[in-house]
Amino acid sequence: MADTTKVMAEAPSQLEERLEDGLRCSFSAFQQLATLFFVAKNMAPEHSHLCKLLELGWHVAGDMENHVCGILDQLSSPGVPE
Repeated sequence: MADTTKVMAEAPSQLEERLEDGLRCSFSAFQQLATLFFVAKNMAPEHSHLCKLLELGWHVAGDMENHVCGILDQLSSPGVPE
């Protein structure tokens, strides 16, 4: 924990950059997962348990993609209240 505090105190801009890079990678990964689930869902037998599970995965990945996008928007707009 002390190491994290030290890094934050020494180079906040570098930490923010790394955080933003990590969030952008997460956004991309969730976007790719959503696409993968969507394609697989459309290939699965309609109304099957598999189709329903793939649809759930598609929605969860999409929700996480939107969540990360919101965080990135907040980081790029400092001073704007939540």
